[in-house]
Amino acid sequence: MRVLLDTCAILWAVGAPQRLSASARAVLKEPETEVFVLAISAAEIACASERGRIKLDRHWKAWFRHYVQHNQ
Repeated sequence: MRVLLDTCAILWAVGAPQRLSASARAVLKEPETEVFVLAISAAEIACASERGRIKLDRHWKAWFRHYVQHNQ
């Protein structure tokens, strides 16, 4: 299955999976699931991080790269 995550879904999948529905979590855990993200999500995460609206454990660029590569 292919899934496209928006910015909130990315942030929730990484940092607060309990905010996703049980069925969404199940789909994301399936080894066959291909996860895609919107390019604009990188910009939205960068802006939110730079403005202090979200707290990441590393620079937003490294954070985004890490979690995108983690799902390949």
